[in-house]
Amino acid sequence: DDATAPTGNPPTINSFTSSASSVGAGTPITLTWTTTNDSYDFIDVLGGVDGGTVTTTPTATTTYTLNATNQYGRATAQVTVTVH
Repeated sequence: DDATAPTGNPPTINSFTSSASSVGAGTPITLTWTTTNDSYDFIDVLGGVDGGTVTTTPTATTTYTLNATNQYGRATAQVTVTVH
């Protein structure tokens, strides 16, 4: 019940950025993020991530969604990289 259930803060995404917003096909980008109170992070098209950075090579325009989760909730942030 509410009186005995654990309580806490949901995660917070402080920043989520890409090293470039527009790249040519085959050009790698680095996604960088900082979070607080998270226990597990994943980026929808990449899977589970940790460490605050990941490098990927988009083949088409892609919106990356970072999901930071813990037992109290989830926070999301998005960044779009245009491939031309």
